[in-house]
Amino acid sequence: EKEEIYRTEIPICKPGQIMDTTGAGDGYRAGLLTGLTLNMTLLDSCRLGSVIGSFVVETQGGQTQNYSIEDVRKRFFDSYGYIPPELDAY
Repeated sequence: EKEEIYRTEIPICKPGQIMDTTGAGDGYRAGLLTGLTLNMTLLDSCRLGSVIGSFVVETQGGQTQNYSIEDVRKRFFDSYGYIPPELDAY
């Protein structure tokens, strides 16, 4: 069977001040899987992962719940210039 591999770069989502990188990958994965669950495109899901990971590194330790869906939408827009319709529904 013929298989194809596609590659694309996802620009980083710049956090405010970086406090601790513990859990950044977990945050990325949480955003990616949330995006896929919401039927976002793979590209938008990866970008959402970058957004969530950027919030995680702004606090000490691996967990943070200090952001709202409005914060996510704003950071997504500031980083990528648009808000996916799946995020606009919340």
